[in-house]
Amino acid sequence: MEPLTEQERNITQLSYNGIPNLVNERGNEEIVQITELKKLSVNVSLTTSGSAYKAIIADGYCRLGVVMINTAAEKLDDHIAKQFSVVKILRYAVHQERSGKTVVVIQDFKTINTLVTEPIGQPISYDDYKSSHNRNVLGSGQIPGKFLKRTPESPRPPPQRVQQSSSIFDIRPEEPRLRPPASSKSRGAISERIPERVTAPIPAPAPVPPRGNRKNKQPVYFVDASDSLPVEANRFIGELAPFDTTWVIKGRVVSKGELRTWTNRKGSGQLFNIVIVDERSDEISGVFFSEAAEKFYEEIAEGDVYLFAKGQIRKEKDQEQYKIVFEIGSVIQRIEDDGTVPPARFRFTKIEDLKDVGALVDVIGVIRSLEEPTSVRLKSDEMKMRRNIVLIDDTRNSVELTIWGREAEEFPLVPGDVLIIKGAKIGDFHGRNLQKVFSTKLFYDAERLAAFLPAIRNLIQWSKTTSWEERPLVPVGRKTGARLVPTISELLAEAEVAVADGEPKMFKCYGWVTEILHERMFYPACPHCNKKAGPGDARGRIYCENCGRPSESAATRYMVQAKVSDHTNFLKVLIMDEEAKELFGRDAGELEAIQTLNAAEFKTALTEALFRERLWTVQARFDEYNPHFRVKFVIKGLEAPDFVTANATMLETLENLSLIHISEPTRQAEISYAVFCLKKK
Repeated sequence: MEPLTEQERNITQLSYNGIPNLVNERGNEEIVQITELKKLSVNVSLTTSGSAYKAIIADGYCRLGVVMINTAAEKLDDHIAKQFSVVKILRYAVHQERSGKTVVVIQDFKTINTLVTEPIGQPISYDDYKSSHNRNVLGSGQIPGKFLKRTPESPRPPPQRVQQSSSIFDIRPEEPRLRPPASSKSRGAISERIPERVTAPIPAPAPVPPRGNRKNKQPVYFVDASDSLPVEANRFIGELAPFDTTWVIKGRVVSKGELRTWTNRKGSGQLFNIVIVDERSDEISGVFFSEAAEKFYEEIAEGDVYLFAKGQIRKEKDQEQYKIVFEIGSVIQRIEDDGTVPPARFRFTKIEDLKDVGALVDVIGVIRSLEEPTSVRLKSDEMKMRRNIVLIDDTRNSVELTIWGREAEEFPLVPGDVLIIKGAKIGDFHGRNLQKVFSTKLFYDAERLAAFLPAIRNLIQWSKTTSWEERPLVPVGRKTGARLVPTISELLAEAEVAVADGEPKMFKCYGWVTEILHERMFYPACPHCNKKAGPGDARGRIYCENCGRPSESAATRYMVQAKVSDHTNFLKVLIMDEEAKELFGRDAGELEAIQTLNAAEFKTALTEALFRERLWTVQARFDEYNPHFRVKFVIKGLEAPDFVTANATMLETLENLSLIHISEPTRQAEISYAVFCLKKK
């Protein structure tokens, strides 16, 4: 615990108007009492100290609920302060929630007095204090004398004036304070209870925006910031937490995405993303929306080093990582590259180890095959170029990477070259695949990076000395040998357990379509968003309630109910438009016209789709139905069985087994049976 100064040892009262000063961001080492204290159960990564406290502090006149984190929480953990202790607030932040609620976060304090064992004064809540406009406020900021350690030799110092900051960036001289008029007994009583050192006025609280009306208010982050950023950062990326709003980090922009357009029911705007790496090689993603995207997109250059401050720390959806949401008031300052921040950080994953769907991974691979770019129509009715690339590494497993847009058209490498991928997302379409997301970065200069990274150097050497082009490949996540793909009976049993947590799961199985319910195979859809469209007007024009866009006519799409069977059981599945097109070999509009004009041809088209063996990708999820819950199966992909790959996988599986026991034959005859016991080597 830090020693107290002579002045602090002789303090006998709390800071008058201390709570309003904190809320209105004018606090300057306010002295308050901790009247209530409770430790919160938080994730270790939430704060730098690993703990947090919910507390109520008071200045003798009004009280306020706050959160204590970081150094403040550490001091509470070490019992440097406790309930009823008097403390001086050294560092804090004010956080504006979307609901309009103001949260004060105490990050550090200094303990002044731990002898107090009861509340000081009769403080009222801050909300009541605001509504009273500083009138009829009961309470006292005077610390009872029995709790003071005073000596006659240490006289009380004269009143000290402190400058109050009217904003987070301006430090202005203190305005003169006037005592409230004592026109009534109650007001006179209040004036008499004002501590002696407080000779200044009771300023009216700063205007507080009404709740729910903060749409145009920019969040305030720095309480003790100056007009410019400090020369050095005060946090590493691994130390960032949602409650900490006074951070400044130094990092290199290792990836900068394209400026994209987003549209939803509330409107539209622009956004782009970046990935930042700091001196410890920790990473965090940043996102810019609307005005912030327009302001910073041209100012940020990939590869440069910056100081970043004044952004909101939020948790990534469905992940443990944090991201920074930058706003129009954020501060980003380019600084000189001193060589302490690495150009990028790689944590390479072998292709055979790509298992966790949704995870972001770094991968290096030799390009086995390269498709020509093709134009694809997206759900938004936009046309975009797509290219699929098959990669292989020294595990002899392969994976497919999909890239889009200009990068697909201008891809510079050819089969045999080594491609380095930073931050690709693991997908589960037709087995494991790699998807390029906003933060994904492709590196084409493998020879240059090989000088720094042995993993790249080893793969280049392997590709030059191994005849991998002639070896059969094993697509990762698509091991289709008979022992590795479940039967439908096994799938049904596994699915019921797997989806019990409410999350959909993906499975694969072999099977044949044995029945198609053709009464309701089609539905009219909005051509823009593909949602079901309502009835049109007299001219056939429709208006989509989902996306709010009119269309001259509805589009016809598949929604087929069918049975997929194998030798053990069957599944009732729903086959949507893209998969049904592959099943029938024609689009929904064409087949619907055949159904109307030629019943015999329509029946033939359905028959041709039956009893053909396929490898199905099936999504299982819980569905509520009248009003019970059931497992619903939706087809997410289908393909012809790859027997070459299946046989290669089966042989590989057998090679990893060893024989440990053979039973005696069941009988001495032309046909006999024995039991073989195998185990993994």
